[in-house]
Amino acid sequence: MAKLGFHENWILLVMRCLSSVTYAVRVNGHACGHIVPTRGLRQGDPLSPYLFLICAKGLSALLHKAVRNKELKGVAASARRPRISHLFFADDSLIFGRATVKECSEIQRVLQVYEESSGQQLNRNKTSLFFSHNTANGVKETIKAMFGAQIIKSHESYLGLPSLIGRSKRNTFAQLKQRVSNKLAGWKEKLLSSAGKEVLIKAVAQAIPSYTMSCFKLPNTLCDELTGMVRQFWWGQVKDEKKLAWMSWEKMCLPKEKGGMGFRDLKLFNLALLAKQGWRLQTNSSSLFYRVYKAKYFPSCDFIEACLGSQPSFAWRSIWAAQDIVKRGLRWQVGDGEKIQVWKDKWLQQPSTYRVVTPMSSSQLVVMVCDLIDGDRKEWKEDLIRQCFFPQDVEAILSIPLSAHGARDRMIWAENKNGKFTVRSAYKLAQEIHSDGNTSESSDRAALKQMWRRLWGQRDLVLKQAGHPIWDQPNVDIYGCDVAVTKVDRIIPGVGGACYSNMLGIWKERNIAIHGGRRREGKAIVRSSLRVLDEFQLANVRLPAPTRQLSNEIKWSPPQLGHYKVNVDRAVFSKRKQVGIGVIIRDSGGMVIAALSRKLAFPLGALETEAKAMEVGVQFALDVGVRDVTLEGDSICICNALQGLGEASFSVQNIVAGTLHLAKGFRTVAFSYTKRLGNVPAHLLAQYAANVENYDCMA
Repeated sequence: MAKLGFHENWILLVMRCLSSVTYAVRVNGHACGHIVPTRGLRQGDPLSPYLFLICAKGLSALLHKAVRNKELKGVAASARRPRISHLFFADDSLIFGRATVKECSEIQRVLQVYEESSGQQLNRNKTSLFFSHNTANGVKETIKAMFGAQIIKSHESYLGLPSLIGRSKRNTFAQLKQRVSNKLAGWKEKLLSSAGKEVLIKAVAQAIPSYTMSCFKLPNTLCDELTGMVRQFWWGQVKDEKKLAWMSWEKMCLPKEKGGMGFRDLKLFNLALLAKQGWRLQTNSSSLFYRVYKAKYFPSCDFIEACLGSQPSFAWRSIWAAQDIVKRGLRWQVGDGEKIQVWKDKWLQQPSTYRVVTPMSSSQLVVMVCDLIDGDRKEWKEDLIRQCFFPQDVEAILSIPLSAHGARDRMIWAENKNGKFTVRSAYKLAQEIHSDGNTSESSDRAALKQMWRRLWGQRDLVLKQAGHPIWDQPNVDIYGCDVAVTKVDRIIPGVGGACYSNMLGIWKERNIAIHGGRRREGKAIVRSSLRVLDEFQLANVRLPAPTRQLSNEIKWSPPQLGHYKVNVDRAVFSKRKQVGIGVIIRDSGGMVIAALSRKLAFPLGALETEAKAMEVGVQFALDVGVRDVTLEGDSICICNALQGLGEASFSVQNIVAGTLHLAKGFRTVAFSYTKRLGNVPAHLLAQYAANVENYDCMA
């Protein structure tokens, strides 16, 4: 710990924890005995994992030192390196070296130093040696005698995954099929509702192969067999009995908002999991995983441009299979524009293509996005952009906000609002790529999707106020479920009351028929049910609750004595394709210190303008000279992002980062949120910007 730079007092505290441990044994509910261990902490102690990591760091440092002194060579996956001397996975260690007496003696020396320093000891019964096929038998026996360990030909599995994969991929992953089969066999003997089957399939059966699928592409035949087992379980097959499937499994795998059940398509989900590894290879250049694969498979390009190559490993072949998903999902976020090619890369905010539609002319001198940015003012060169691009591209380019601090270009995941890769969004993208356009969908897909979101967003409220799960009740009394009917009608207008009224009518008609009554036609049942509904609604008319007067409750609150509050707001002038920014600085007494009204001639969106307003407010406060400030706005998304309480949308991440960097110039700074009624002066200044050319400042 001293070598790692820990303070002496901290080391003393840790050593006291190690030396003051005592145990007691509970006998018949009473603690008995006073045991003082001599080997420090027990394995389950909360402090134990951290101390183990510190010790492992020491072993890693010893091995790295041996490599630097050229006592160990390690192994390399390719001639272009890097060489790997060791890999640690929790308490499991892999050490690589050449099969020579010299290197093995050095490994023994390192392990001996580690044992003496940490108090841990190598368990030779659990230690094994693995040699390459071209190692002589005599050398194997000599090294075996040195370590006193057993020689193995290969591991069947390591960390839950097959270590060596032969020609028959189906046999390699056959255990997955057996595990799923065992789970389903136990469930078939139980009486499960459709909801229970759905939960078990999604949370267990289709989750079993997820870990393996995140590293390897399973054979299509194996995926089909796993899907067949799950499908038969869903439709109610018992043993060798077969049941009729009332809907194709492809439709069952569609989201519920599209009429499916949301089950996973294993082939597409496999590609989505592998796309996560591809995304790491594309964006995380500091990892060992990236450096090894880059040196071997794509040394002169990025992952999205890599070829399969000759004699690739099965792991690389699997990751490469998801390359198309990574290509479709990534795009550039504009920072300084030095890495982005204008005519080739995806960098606009238009979801259709993310590329410019203007064709490139032979005399065009604009190549990189940085050619379109004024480096001094950190603004777009509007005149040049209007000369080179079609009007629709001009508006798309000018709507991209630029940070005044000057950020770097970076790749983001376009399928997620925060720009971060998720398997869920990659799976949706894989479904879109795989879709052939023949899937039947609702004529109003957006309305159906909105209905599902509202329905599931209100489910807890409906259950809480209705007092019971309405859709699970065998006998529904519509006169006792007025709250539930009202809630469902609010979610799906006109559906809740009619649905439950018809259910009541059908139930009563069924009872009448059972007891010898005369049956009625369906239309007559519906008419009588709706008549009952009208009577129910007339008897339960509720007057609207009086609206609260919020204008007197929400007011501007002054800062503490000696501090200043900076309120910012924005206004969007859609017809002019411009935006306005208002900033007002007041002291603890409410006196106006300075105010600003600025117009930006760019068609920014509402969120982007809010972020830009906060950036302008910070810079304006620094220019005025105040040093203890509270910056306040009425955008909860931007305020949460600045306070570290949430993630900003990728369109404003550069501006938020630049604002935080500028805020370091204050002595004390805080960010707060207020509603529009508490931010009226700043809003009026933002609206006034429509009448000014650049900005007006009053001190």
